[in-house]
Amino acid sequence: MPIWKHKESDSAIGFFERMVHMHPLPSIVDLTQLFSAIARNKHSSTVIKLIKEMESRGISFELVDLEFSVLGRILKLGYLPSQITLNTLVKGLCLQGKIAEAVKLVDEMENKGYKPNAVTYGTIINGLCKRGWTSVAVGLLKKMEEANFELNVVLYSTVIDGLCKDRLLNEALNLSSEMTSKGIHPNLVTYTSLIQGLCKSGRLKEATKLLNKMLKRKIMPDVHAFTILVDTLGENGRLSKAKEVFDVMIQRGIEPSVVTYSSLIDTFGKERMLSKAKDVFNEMIQRGIEPDVVTYNSLIDSYCLQNRMDEAIKVFNMTLKKGRSPCIFSYTILIHGYYEDKRLDLNIVVLTILIDAMCNAGKLPTARELFRSLLTKGLQPDVRTYTVMVKGLCKEGL
Repeated sequence: MPIWKHKESDSAIGFFERMVHMHPLPSIVDLTQLFSAIARNKHSSTVIKLIKEMESRGISFELVDLEFSVLGRILKLGYLPSQITLNTLVKGLCLQGKIAEAVKLVDEMENKGYKPNAVTYGTIINGLCKRGWTSVAVGLLKKMEEANFELNVVLYSTVIDGLCKDRLLNEALNLSSEMTSKGIHPNLVTYTSLIQGLCKSGRLKEATKLLNKMLKRKIMPDVHAFTILVDTLGENGRLSKAKEVFDVMIQRGIEPSVVTYSSLIDTFGKERMLSKAKDVFNEMIQRGIEPDVVTYNSLIDSYCLQNRMDEAIKVFNMTLKKGRSPCIFSYTILIHGYYEDKRLDLNIVVLTILIDAMCNAGKLPTARELFRSLLTKGLQPDVRTYTVMVKGLCKEGL
């Protein structure tokens, strides 16, 4: 029987004594299982005694390795973990989404005389913001300030990011100004959060102004920040500004990502600027950046919007040759293109080919979705279309 299955406290102590004299020492897993078993059998005081014995022998053991339920019983008996252990426990609870439990643990430790440090509060603030409880995080930040904690850019940026995600832009900007007034300057994370928040709220002028402010302060935006601006400016029809930001990005030595290129291609395509969309696509290839299915979809859509369906199909075939799996949007774009082009008979033929290809590739759910989308557009499947669909269903054993 494994040593941790013994129920008697005295027996457990005997096993423990033998374990700590072993060379090499037992693994932390074995010790954890032993302590957890003892605590579950209502001998939590014994666990405290054994942990203290380990500490006296210079053997490191962190309470965080114990089950949280076991830990709770030990803490109630008066065993006080180190500050590092407390912070680790708080972090563990926050990572599990147990923010309320983390706050409760900190409150209990404060009642026992502990003083949470900046790391403790910072961990909870981060957890609160990730759960969307930004208002509580703001309150905790104020509490830290009142307790004379030294606030830093990481704490402020965490809360600012949460406010931006909650679309509370004015509050985020005010907090940023408050931070700056205290001599704490925004960093890349702060600026990126604010730029993204402003873009999502359609405040493009302020977002662009913030980007320029970053550059003046010698804080280089990363590819994510640049891409957010390129995408938002493009979506709002500000093509020249989007291209200007894109060019600045390259001039500053920031390599655009596949997302950046796809966004710019999509922007030019939707504005019927096909030649520019192709130029961006070709530049992307020349720079050695492999297009993904979103990129191909953007280029296909660019051709479809110009009623150049033959070329759209060529790009679609290129997608397949490159080993990219078309998604439902790929087919929807083509269907819409043929529908707008009024080539309904050809649309049925092409659609049937596409459904057949999806069935052969084992993507029956996508084939079904494609089939349904045809009906919603008022297009009538022909005998061949039904035959292909039936064959696909049979192939899957349905």
